[in-house]
Amino acid sequence: MKRVSLVIFLFLVLSFSPIIGVSSAQDYTPIPIFFWPMEENFSMIPVMAPHCYPLYFGLQPVEIEDKTYALISATAYTGCSNVSSPAVKILGVQSFNMTFNGVDGTFKSIKVAYYTPEPYRIALDLKTTNMTITYRPYNSTYELVLVDISNITLGPQSSAVLKTSDPGVVGWPRELHLKFLVDKVTGEGYFLENSERKYLGLFPLFPAPYFSPESYVESILKRTREFISTVEANPWVVEEILNKAKVETDPLKVNEYFQGFAMNVTTNILTPRYSYLGNPAVVVFGYPKDSSNSITVVLDFVSWVRGPYGVATLTGGPMVVNRSVAREVLREYLENGNPDPLKDLILKNALKHTVNPGLAYEIGEGFAIVDFYIPPSTGGILTLPLPSGFNGSYILIKPFINGSEPFLHVNYDSSLYRPENISERWKTLGQCMPYLRSEILSKILNILNNVSTVETFNASSFETLYPFVEGKLRECGFNLAEGNLHTLTSSFNPGNGSLGRSPTETPKTNTKKGICGPAFLVVLSLFTLMVKRRG
Repeated sequence: MKRVSLVIFLFLVLSFSPIIGVSSAQDYTPIPIFFWPMEENFSMIPVMAPHCYPLYFGLQPVEIEDKTYALISATAYTGCSNVSSPAVKILGVQSFNMTFNGVDGTFKSIKVAYYTPEPYRIALDLKTTNMTITYRPYNSTYELVLVDISNITLGPQSSAVLKTSDPGVVGWPRELHLKFLVDKVTGEGYFLENSERKYLGLFPLFPAPYFSPESYVESILKRTREFISTVEANPWVVEEILNKAKVETDPLKVNEYFQGFAMNVTTNILTPRYSYLGNPAVVVFGYPKDSSNSITVVLDFVSWVRGPYGVATLTGGPMVVNRSVAREVLREYLENGNPDPLKDLILKNALKHTVNPGLAYEIGEGFAIVDFYIPPSTGGILTLPLPSGFNGSYILIKPFINGSEPFLHVNYDSSLYRPENISERWKTLGQCMPYLRSEILSKILNILNNVSTVETFNASSFETLYPFVEGKLRECGFNLAEGNLHTLTSSFNPGNGSLGRSPTETPKTNTKKGICGPAFLVVLSLFTLMVKRRG
């Protein structure tokens, strides 16, 4: 799958019309909520299949002469200790008559056994038919968020490999209860375990700064001003781009330099970066359809890790082989009795290397660990910490859209927020965001084009950006009254393990960090790419 840059992804998410939202089907087959335990480094826990575990593969029928077809029906035995390298054994041929694609014919099925010392592994999977998220008042500062999961059994893959659905065989109970404290203003979360609390960062189930569109709008202006101040204090940030453009003879390259810079700045102004579990996180907008097929506006919390977290494994299934090549190989065996080309074909195409589970949440060289709507709903993924003593440090939870709805329950604290409030309050800004993003991007490009025609760059050239953004926000219907702005710092340090922080190390939420200064200078470099699939 082609990867798209995080900056481009965020730009596209907030630039396209909400009409691209996901529809909600009225009829669906219930699907349990799946989850996968993860190690401290966010890699999933592998389960090794027994000795010579079977996987099935084959070759679909190929016509070798008029109304005569040949196919391969094979079993791969993985993790066999009695072989040092892959080996193929042809077991014989079975002929039968049947109708295939509406044509009566004779079919010759070549039975094959394939042996390999490479083991079959899967990621430990579990499932539940009862997950409840509860918001409960705690005190004037914090909200208590409870996540309760019961009816836990092994998932279908682990059950097939381990020959049981009992989670106890992998050290898991049938119930899981998680408690979190979340700051009502900043959205900073703490994981509660016994008498300890562990800092998490911006909590995906309660991103409080985004519960107030007014504060978010004010934060846009704050980050715009910080960008202007950064350029005035560090003019080389822009001069470097301009110098590259001046010596470039290809107009497309010049446009690429300017577009990359403008998209980074626009994204950073509209989409501040936070931290969750020591990893980068952002909050963007989602535009799903509700049960009446109407577009709604929700918050979409996204956080990611650098590397892949799935388990490298093998998979069978149909072999993908050129049909002309397959025809010649099959004829050579069936007509001339020569097994060597057939064995060679199978050795090269029998099994494929893949990653388990097949979650497509790529972000550059890494993957999303959170891609979850607020208010909570099915679809996406959510990663939460686990108490000590569990087989794993985190769990990645996957409630399937149009399937897991009967099993996901949410109890709201109406004194704090109700799901309809979020959608209603964000409707104006959510609908305006594509226009706002496009206008800011165009403004920055215009400034770059103008300053590129003069000999010396004037660091105050971006001063017009602030009143421009302010005016566009007014066009969106916001009254920009002064007020206190409560936001988390937009900078993060992936090297710091946030879960290990002492409860006394409460982060400072109003320090002068983030886009103004070194952190923002780093952000100006192009980020790696992101593609995600919700379902």
